[in-house]
Amino acid sequence: NNLYSFNFDFRQCTLRFSPPSPNLPMNCIRVEAARDFCAFVGGRLPTASEWQAEASAGGTRTYPWGNEAPDCTRANYAAQAGPCQNDTLTPPCALPAGNSVSGLCDMAGNAGEIIEDSSGGSVRLAGGSIDTGSAGLRADGEVQRPDGVGTGFAGFRCVKDRQ
Repeated sequence: NNLYSFNFDFRQCTLRFSPPSPNLPMNCIRVEAARDFCAFVGGRLPTASEWQAEASAGGTRTYPWGNEAPDCTRANYAAQAGPCQNDTLTPPCALPAGNSVSGLCDMAGNAGEIIEDSSGGSVRLAGGSIDTGSAGLRADGEVQRPDGVGTGFAGFRCVKDRQ
């Protein structure tokens, strides 16, 4: 079982660059590889409840940046008039107006994030991506189905438990 095999359009993947671009979020990662990387750096994938608590500032915000409607200064997503960044990923933290209350960037749009289901076992995607409309950017909404995991629209971030 090759954890790093791909069955999708490799042209969407930042891995196609040699070496992978340090200026773009890593995408096209299988769940097992994301878990392995997080473990390697002493962390893990966030749970859905952890991700939503941060993205909504404990349930007080509609979006990571607040309650204002999404626009292309806050998130790289499929805006009503077309994709904000020409249907390509942007460098991490390129849109600081979209940061969460704690300063985390890119929680909405760009690459969706692989998260663990809070009930355990399965994974989902949170935060929307470059192919998501504004409804998919909501912090308190349903997360995307997992069928995008491992594609050019999915990335991940690691969390570390407090010691």
